[in-house]
Amino acid sequence: MSEDDFTNVIEGSFDSADKVTSEPEETGEYNPDDDVVKALGINDKEFIYYSSRKKMVVSLLSDRHTELALLGMAGEYYWQYKAGEHNVGAEVGKIPWKKLAGSLMQLCCDKGYFRPDCIRGRGAWEDAGRTVFHTGDRLIVDSDEVRLGDLDSEFVYTQRLPMKDFDLKHSLEDNDARKIVQLAGRFRWQDPLHGKLLAGWLAHAVICGASDWRSHIWITGPTQSGKSTVATSFMHKLLGKDGAEFFQSAETTEAGIRQHMKNDAVPIVFDEFEADHKGVVPKVEKVLTLMRQASSETGGQIIKGTSTGESINYTMRSAFAMISIGVGMKHQADRNRVTILTLLGEDGANGVEEQQSWKKLSADLVETLTPEFCRAFRARMIELIPNFRLCQTRISNHIRAHFGDARIADQLGTLLAGFWLLTTSKVIDDEHATQLIAAYLPAMEELQADSGAVKDEEGVLEQILTQIVPAEGGDGRKFDRRIHELLLMATDTQSDGQISDKLADLALRRYGLRVDRPYEEEGYEWRLFVTNDPQLNRWFRDTQWSEGWYRQLERLVGAKKGSMRFHKGPRGTRRGISLPIEELLKGDFGGELPNLV
Repeated sequence: MSEDDFTNVIEGSFDSADKVTSEPEETGEYNPDDDVVKALGINDKEFIYYSSRKKMVVSLLSDRHTELALLGMAGEYYWQYKAGEHNVGAEVGKIPWKKLAGSLMQLCCDKGYFRPDCIRGRGAWEDAGRTVFHTGDRLIVDSDEVRLGDLDSEFVYTQRLPMKDFDLKHSLEDNDARKIVQLAGRFRWQDPLHGKLLAGWLAHAVICGASDWRSHIWITGPTQSGKSTVATSFMHKLLGKDGAEFFQSAETTEAGIRQHMKNDAVPIVFDEFEADHKGVVPKVEKVLTLMRQASSETGGQIIKGTSTGESINYTMRSAFAMISIGVGMKHQADRNRVTILTLLGEDGANGVEEQQSWKKLSADLVETLTPEFCRAFRARMIELIPNFRLCQTRISNHIRAHFGDARIADQLGTLLAGFWLLTTSKVIDDEHATQLIAAYLPAMEELQADSGAVKDEEGVLEQILTQIVPAEGGDGRKFDRRIHELLLMATDTQSDGQISDKLADLALRRYGLRVDRPYEEEGYEWRLFVTNDPQLNRWFRDTQWSEGWYRQLERLVGAKKGSMRFHKGPRGTRRGISLPIEELLKGDFGGELPNLV
């Protein structure tokens, strides 16, 4: 057989749908089975294949196309057949491994560059208008079961740990699905909407990979408010032990989650996610960054470098739920991607009644959330993926029209779409979408306010104004005062009888701040002069603005760059940013400034 004939045989075998068994039949003929290798493409150094034997993607360097490596992807008889060695009883040494390897590498080169984000793990996916649910060892495509490797797709679905706790043949009817909403609402929530949004998150979480936006929630409340019951007796049961990843404590690292999840699209639940000591805070921040990247279609791919100079790609498409006493979000980008659901503590005045209510709820959770019920819940949501996507879009559009904020619309629209499909399997129309939003508008506005939609420059200003510093009184004693209080004293707007205006200004100067007093000319105003002082830098050391807080001040209304004398001497003049004090002290900080000294 010539070199060209040999290559043609190999190419034809890869393009063909024919498959061969690992062992020959007694007749010497081959029947279709799973032993197939498919060339996917190349990256910078490796050749990428899909092995039906392993049901995984295999990467090989050019000098690693050895006999053992190829036998790892498919059996001896497969390679004999594909190489044109029809005498299946021949010895393995008869197979021209070098020619075979060369043809395989050429096929990868012909395919072009392979995109790592084409690899998909377990969970729900949208694929060219089809809904795909990957259970780890098989695919459910538009309700039909398909073997891994058999789906004609630009994506590659690889084998993962099987989800055994799934029965997609029986799904919840509407009346039973409503029980989930009712149970969620019976926990002690700050607002009834919070229970509905939890139910909506659970519905969305089952199919989060097929969603254009993944909403995250943070359940918070004091000790004995029911957080652990929500997590273990409600969320864990409904999502199933195979349908989500459950992590206990904030000690779990971002790198560990990435490597464990790989390319799965399943929800992640963090119980006891407390940043309760300094060593945990950086870990929490990194996990929240991972969560943030998982929210949207464009932010899910993560690329990490390695010690060998290569990169590793991960696609994060999980919906996160955090559960803790405190809510540890510093970044605005996190706050508007997470909906905070608040549980209330026990009311001592109704202790006996509350205990009876809680006992009844615990019994109903056990009675209702049977394994069969929970499997049927998951099957319902997988069945309703197309309806969910339509509801998500329609509800989000109505919320966007009211709030004018696309991020809030995506966040709440996704949760309400899940809630809606636990009340009915029908796609919501415009009339009902309007009614739904109107019914919960006050609570939604409260959630928007709680999301802390604060601009960076306003956050930097608040960080400065709320700092507590020592100031000396007229009798030499030291008093702790906030910066905004010293500003009011320095401008003669407020007095505590202990610290004069001059002493207040002197205290401010120690931190690179100084009040610029107005002259007796029309239009001049009181201003605060801020420098890039080491003392101020310390205040921002552990915040999201640690690297650029000073420049954020330039965005404030009335901000001006300039210089001001702090003390006598050649280096007494310092450059900084001048801010109008009347603007700074609006709202919570109060105080009406005098027009002139």
